[in-house]
Amino acid sequence: METESYYISDPKHSFAIMAISEKGDLFINGDWGNSNFAWRSYGPENSLRAFKRFLIGLDEGYWKGKMEHNLHYMSVKKTVIKHFVDNTWPLFKILQQELKKELETTPV
Repeated sequence: METESYYISDPKHSFAIMAISEKGDLFINGDWGNSNFAWRSYGPENSLRAFKRFLIGLDEGYWKGKMEHNLHYMSVKKTVIKHFVDNTWPLFKILQQELKKELETTPV
């Protein structure tokens, strides 16, 4: 299975390591906590490149909803969930920018 990991940091939101896989997995581990989500249907081709395109298109509300759902399922307190999603979303936006640059500069 093809996977990649990214170290994302920002002075206002600290850091996270985000890993993605061609199977549609997103793993986040940072100083605000950790979470993950798996999308098993994200496009017609299941490849890491296709998953990157999918992640680039996620908006804040959708992404936060998936992270909140997963953390709620793990019985995490609501205040902890809010801090995680509010402070990790800006880091995810940085990941989206990095993925977009990669896709623009890497031939198919």
